Amino acid sequence: MTAPNRRWSATPFLWIAAFGLLTLWVLWYLDGFALWSTVDSAEGPRRILDTFTAVDHPFHATRAATLLDSLRDGQQLRWIGHHQGGYPADFYPLGVAWLEVLVSALSFGVLPVIAAHKLVVLLLFVAPGIAYVLLARGDRLSLSVAFLALCLHLAIPGDWTHGGYTELVGWGLVTNAGGAVVVLIATAALARYAYRGELWAFALASGAGAVAAYVNPRSLLGLAIAALAILIGGLLPVAVDGVELRPVRVLGRLAIAALASLLLAAPELVPLFRYRDLYQFLHYQSYDTLRVYWDASVLAVSPPVLWAAALGGVWAFLSPRTPVARSVALCLVGYVVLTIVLTDTDARSGPIQQLETPRLMPFQRLLIIYLAAFGAYRVLETAGAWLRQRWVAPSLAAAIGMLAIVATTLPFDRVPLPYQAFAEVEQTGVREFAAFRDAVTMADGVAPPGTAILVVGSRLSWHEQLWAPLDTDHPLYYDDWLWYWHDRHDGPYIYQQGHSYPEPADALTSDYFQTHAIGAVVVTDRPSTPVNEHDAAAIQDSLTRVADGDWGVYTVDDPTTLASLADTRAQEIDVSPHRIEATFPDSNGGGVVVRQNWFPRWQATINGQEVPIERRDDGYMQVQAPAGTIDLQLTYGVTGVDWLTRLAVAAGIVVIAVVAWSQRRPSKGDLAEARIPESE
Repeated sequence: MTAPNRRWSATPFLWIAAFGLLTLWVLWYLDGFALWSTVDSAEGPRRILDTFTAVDHPFHATRAATLLDSLRDGQQLRWIGHHQGGYPADFYPLGVAWLEVLVSALSFGVLPVIAAHKLVVLLLFVAPGIAYVLLARGDRLSLSVAFLALCLHLAIPGDWTHGGYTELVGWGLVTNAGGAVVVLIATAALARYAYRGELWAFALASGAGAVAAYVNPRSLLGLAIAALAILIGGLLPVAVDGVELRPVRVLGRLAIAALASLLLAAPELVPLFRYRDLYQFLHYQSYDTLRVYWDASVLAVSPPVLWAAALGGVWAFLSPRTPVARSVALCLVGYVVLTIVLTDTDARSGPIQQLETPRLMPFQRLLIIYLAAFGAYRVLETAGAWLRQRWVAPSLAAAIGMLAIVATTLPFDRVPLPYQAFAEVEQTGVREFAAFRDAVTMADGVAPPGTAILVVGSRLSWHEQLWAPLDTDHPLYYDDWLWYWHDRHDGPYIYQQGHSYPEPADALTSDYFQTHAIGAVVVTDRPSTPVNEHDAAAIQDSLTRVADGDWGVYTVDDPTTLASLADTRAQEIDVSPHRIEATFPDSNGGGVVVRQNWFPRWQATINGQEVPIERRDDGYMQVQAPAGTIDLQLTYGVTGVDWLTRLAVAAGIVVIAVVAWSQRRPSKGDLAEARIPESE
């Protein structure tokens, strides 16, 4: 018997075009295609890169540049040595940086990696649309549900910890917001695999779950809640004809996907657990009361969207024909409960020390927005059924989404301030950026080998100084360095008050230069401090001016080197991300100080013989050397446990391949076989 031909429909192609045009509009409207700018300089017109530079953007973009440089040298980046004495890459994973390197590579090097950063940020901004499509099609719903959800996500900016435009684009918190997006994609794929047995969804869920760990390990809390919600959804009654839900099968699929994800993410998760006692996380904010949490939840999505989500959540829970939406509703309930529990217990001790409860909001926001779109669509669908017109629901849903974007981009006096979309973001396409890079390049040329550079102040944005690694291979120190992993740094600051010097001029002293082997200083005034740092550097006896202007460049008189023996500098010294070599001829022996942060993976040899490494009170390393010529080598090694985690990745790939081979055909009891009518 010949199977009946399925009716061809142009509707999916129209929705693909709609999503594509919306994405292109976002890239155009937010200057995603404007990656270069021409500015006037003393030498005439000058072409410079034009990328985001507000708040955290410099930190993340330069990490991608550091990763690319390491790969070009044939090494996987495991130790980032240029940031305030260095830190293990495991402690601030490079997931987004890898994506930026990939985008740059796909352009065959035409697109510089810091320009790729801008594109990646904007692509992450629209990436929830992928998850929304997967969620909607998992219930055989119209793609207008996903389109409406994406429009709401784009239109509502939220605050700087909410995962929307303000956090991701305005503040550049790409790991927190990006992690939530990846977890949502993993959640959608996991629901599709658990309920329908779709193998591509298994591969996507396993891979996205691992990627979430490499982007932001804390985001896995959301994925764990989602898996639990999907399991509970599989236990609830389903009344669709032809469906045979087997809870044991759902549990097994969730377990195998979780196993594959954990194996793929082992190189990130195992070191975090293994060295957890060495990582100290500085808490900046929390939900002190449930009222504060409620207010943040409303601001993250707006009151109308929150009420629509409440309707959608109830509708999804009561509707057996939409098990994927039901799992989203259950996930939101579980996630809210988790946040409330952590809010009440403060989460500053115990198993989740490295967590600030506001960091949970981005994933919650994405869930609420989808349920709001689902609820709105169901209302419109009911109206369409009453009018006997199937086009009503998808057409009106798309129109509402577009109107939301238009409404929040109206002149400011018409839209409440918290909901004004697409606020302007500082970018590098200005003369100041070129002036700063010129100053760092000059400092790189005058700083002696084996010394560091201190950068003080910022003119273009809050953390402009963090662009410095683009133009020097010297280790770097800053007066405001955004993030740190221990409290032993020797400088004029209090760890509990933030990773910055309240009075940056206090670092412009001979003692500070000696402590950190500073060979050159780049400085400008910080208007927020009472002392002019530019003037303070000019009167410092141990500094010699090389260049003046908005940014002053100075050399340090008689600087020490990153490795020194008492008052003796290394005669020869070479510093790379994973290796430090220093030579001291005819020494009297003693403790050799190495001004890189101590970590258990560092291994040291003197004249070819392995020697123990001590951790100093200032966080640096010290080794004891005998009298005579000293040939010191420190290597950031790969331990046996590290090799096991790499084998775990291979095992994860094998698990995915075995599952794909053994389950090539979906079981008859899967929801894929259910006779669920599709919405156009």
